[in-house]
Amino acid sequence: MMGTATGFPAAETPNMADKSHPDSDCFDALDNVMIAALSARQISEMTRAELIRVVERTCLPQTAAQCKAHLAFAERPTLERLVYLARRYCRNLGY
Repeated sequence: MMGTATGFPAAETPNMADKSHPDSDCFDALDNVMIAALSARQISEMTRAELIRVVERTCLPQTAAQCKAHLAFAERPTLERLVYLARRYCRNLGY
């Protein structure tokens, strides 16, 4: 079931129907846990597509919908910084 370096299955999509979690409209709880548990090594080994996917799955204020459209054009260091922010966000939520 481990489809990528991040541990996300290749075709998994967030469960937007589960309203039992306060962040369900952003991404499900399992994703919060996985993102919070990412190590620096895992982040550095991620492909650009995986970095973008992690950033897109979070609801960081810095990544509003208009900014997400431009993620494909961001440089790798910028994407890595955004993933570190996503990880900190998830950890601050208690995951």
